[in-house]
Amino acid sequence: MRPADVNSRCELANASVPVNVGFLTGRHCYVTEGGVYVESGVAALIEELRGRFRKVYVGMSCRPEHAAFLDARLSFLGDDFARLPYLASAQDGFFRLRSVAPAVRALEHRCDALIVQLPFSPVFALLPRLRPRVYHACADVLGIVGSAEKYRGPRGLFALLAAQLVRTTERVMTRDSDVRVVTNGQALYEILDQPCGTVAVSATLREGDFGCVQRLRPADAPFRILFVGYLRHEKGLDLLLETYRTVLLSRPDAELVVVGNQPLTDRKAEAQFLRGAGLLPGRARVELKGYVPFGTRLFQEYADADVLVLPSRSEGTPRVLVEARAFGCPVVATNVGGVSSSVSDGIDGLLVESGDVRGLVRSVLSVADQPELRRRLVIGGLARARSSTVEAFVDTLVEQVRQVMAQRSPASTEGEDAA
Repeated sequence: MRPADVNSRCELANASVPVNVGFLTGRHCYVTEGGVYVESGVAALIEELRGRFRKVYVGMSCRPEHAAFLDARLSFLGDDFARLPYLASAQDGFFRLRSVAPAVRALEHRCDALIVQLPFSPVFALLPRLRPRVYHACADVLGIVGSAEKYRGPRGLFALLAAQLVRTTERVMTRDSDVRVVTNGQALYEILDQPCGTVAVSATLREGDFGCVQRLRPADAPFRILFVGYLRHEKGLDLLLETYRTVLLSRPDAELVVVGNQPLTDRKAEAQFLRGAGLLPGRARVELKGYVPFGTRLFQEYADADVLVLPSRSEGTPRVLVEARAFGCPVVATNVGGVSSSVSDGIDGLLVESGDVRGLVRSVLSVADQPELRRRLVIGGLARARSSTVEAFVDTLVEQVRQVMAQRSPASTEGEDAA
């Protein structure tokens, strides 16, 4: 099956599907008597799913303490929620297989179909499959490990072998007959050997978020470059600084604002970035804002910036590319992973090859010096962002659930009941 056009929304016959689904993710949550605290993007996805199916059961990894990035509260507890053991890392997941697998089985037994976000640690807890599944493949583990500086040398050999095992297992799981796959971007679809399913660009924005903030900085304010993302080597922080250093030669008043999300900050990469920022010429103006929660504060950062630069060495389909364009901020990004599934070069953003600092500089200065180009990118970017909302993405998941449920054979149903 050929992947669908990422710009098109599924035309559904009905707004909801009369089945019970499970939603399983390795993302973290924190549970109190008053509710379940999760990331805003996860909350938006779950709430939209709850409006589209008869019942939604959620399984998540529960942290022992609250964290700032868990900034949204889900209103349900009890019967709808399955607590998974706390999985601090992918490595931790491998060693907690025996405690995770029973929780996955219990969740799956309660559903007609299961939506699973990949990568999921431990991946072997997903075997065997008891119900039809829709996998949402978010990232390429092997690509991430291969580009991460902390996995270089002998220390990284185990991580690379484990990542290769995860990729192989995911390829096997996504070939099952009662399975559909939604990948973040075309590149990940190819990595999984073109499974039965489609390509999408997932985002955290809801349709109601558009237009909720307006630019506050004057049009003649200093040119502002924005970076939003985890402070990790694979995000190209060194390339970001080199790009900014060169831009200063043409735009000596240019600013660099860095919003660094936690908890996945690499402290070594962060320290290297701070040292590099300290070596910039005296006229440089770099502002590190740390964690900014998803919502109007983050949206204002996009609206007040003149360009978002994402010089990553590896990526899925970064949500920040959708978010920035939704608030009138043109994007310049390296063409890695699923970025090209989100950005059409010259139409709704600018793409350069990975590691090409000259290309990054050239693209940033084009946005700064060519008002007509900037105007086209803003218009095209807004249109692209409107096609990549939470609602549009859930349309895609719903359609894949419909397809996988429609093709179930009586034999497979009997096998599930016996399991």
